[in-house]
Amino acid sequence: MEKKKNQNQYMFAVNEEVIQRFQENCPKFSRSRAIRDVLVESHNNPNLYIRSERENSKPYKLNLDDDSINIVNDIVRFYSVKEGKAVNRSQVVEAILDKVADLDIPEREEVPKLFYVERKLLSEIRSLTEGKILTHELEDFISDHFTKISSPIDSLKINTQDNEVTANYRINIDKKVIEKLEKIKKETAYELSALKVKGITLQVVFREVLRQFLTHLKEHDFNQEQLQNEIEARKKLLSELQQ
Repeated sequence: MEKKKNQNQYMFAVNEEVIQRFQENCPKFSRSRAIRDVLVESHNNPNLYIRSERENSKPYKLNLDDDSINIVNDIVRFYSVKEGKAVNRSQVVEAILDKVADLDIPEREEVPKLFYVERKLLSEIRSLTEGKILTHELEDFISDHFTKISSPIDSLKINTQDNEVTANYRINIDKKVIEKLEKIKKETAYELSALKVKGITLQVVFREVLRQFLTHLKEHDFNQEQLQNEIEARKKLLSELQQ
């Protein structure tokens, strides 16, 4: 079965100076996350500077997930009504990149990792996060919510040779996130040492991350429905404003 892609590539016409500032000021591995964050902020609190004059523009490719391009389209509708004239996606993306270029973004260092995880669990997570960048979702969850292992350690030890049970999951993950997981691994090993519990590895910690992340997804309903409801409400409001 072909794996569904979380991102698509889009082409925009963007001012050359904006592109240059964006590339100079935003570290390569931080760009996708920064763009997403500014998009969400601009969707909730519209305060973009939309350039009317389109000069010195050149084609610029961006990979955007489904949520992000939906937000871009919604911002286009909002500013078309606000400005009283047509606003296109390139103008909105240019404004987003211009805003990202003004941020103080630290360099992101990625670490390539291979984890052996529970196949069914990973499949369910991918289903619930379709249209999103899973790496970013996991990093956010680990940074903001993950603090300890709650599952019995033995339940997190799986047969990595059994392909029906185990899946290989490769990820380029933020070094700071891995450092947090390493810290939790050491703390857990120390706490359980008195009980003679061994085998607290990074693999075990990451499997627990996925279990808690799946529960978090189900509890908070992080699928397309919430965003779609917000967009539909915005469409209705803009339609009323145009009447």
